[in-house]
Amino acid sequence: MFVDYYKKTSLSIQDWLETLDEITTIFKNKDLKNLSIKHEWLKSILNKLEIHFVETKSDAEGYIKDKKKLKEALDVIEYRRKTVETLLNELC
Repeated sequence: MFVDYYKKTSLSIQDWLETLDEITTIFKNKDLKNLSIKHEWLKSILNKLEIHFVETKSDAEGYIKDKKKLKEALDVIEYRRKTVETLLNELC
């Protein structure tokens, strides 16, 4: 499971957590220099993460049979996908 995550998103879960902390700091500090240096790399990995969330929604629909739990899982996944989409829009 974690190997698939790494293959699909190009980073381990730990690396993603560190990257998200870094992105948060860049935006909070309006660090445009650091943002411009990492711009293309951030867009690339965020695109992969968004695709991963779309695929995860499809996977959840195949695995979770309880309708209430499925809706909860899909809502969480969609929230995360929209968060990534917002970050991508901010980078463009």
